[in-house]
Amino acid sequence: MEAVMKHNRENVDQKLSVYLQSISSRSCNEVPSNKSGKYIIQPSKTNEPFVGYCEQTAFGGGWLVFQYRYDGSVDFYRNCTEYRDGFGSIDGEFWLGLEYLHHVTSARKHELLVELKDFDGNYIYARYDEFEIGSEEDQYALTKLGSYTGTANDSLDRDNDIWPVGNCAINYKGAWWHKRCYD
Repeated sequence: MEAVMKHNRENVDQKLSVYLQSISSRSCNEVPSNKSGKYIIQPSKTNEPFVGYCEQTAFGGGWLVFQYRYDGSVDFYRNCTEYRDGFGSIDGEFWLGLEYLHHVTSARKHELLVELKDFDGNYIYARYDEFEIGSEEDQYALTKLGSYTGTANDSLDRDNDIWPVGNCAINYKGAWWHKRCYD
């Protein structure tokens, strides 16, 4: 009986995998809709599909949202494992996960768009024409960052937390990469 159940589970898993591959897109740019929302993304045949949020209106669409914050309802002070795997809800505030981001950006060339709007409605953006992060083995380092355009400052910097007497993220409960605690 156990062998039959295992065989049935393998059949279901195989059929589900084939089905997901048939309805998934390699990127948000290939989603067959101009409506923003949740889509199944599979960067390559060797990657497991995942649900991602595709922004299809800003700057011509085709953008995979990997961080979305708007009201502080999700605590972003997390450990490395949570940043690797992702957290929050795709229906609210979330972080997609570094492992997914690595698979997406290493499968083909990607751009990066950072949009910021404050509570008064002031909007700025930074756009880079190339973007890639390394694997977990590389500690998800930023491996490619192309040319910048935008209205925000060009603030992405590979030199993080150079404060000589402590750790900015721990001391000030920051949940992002820092250079000098508040920069």
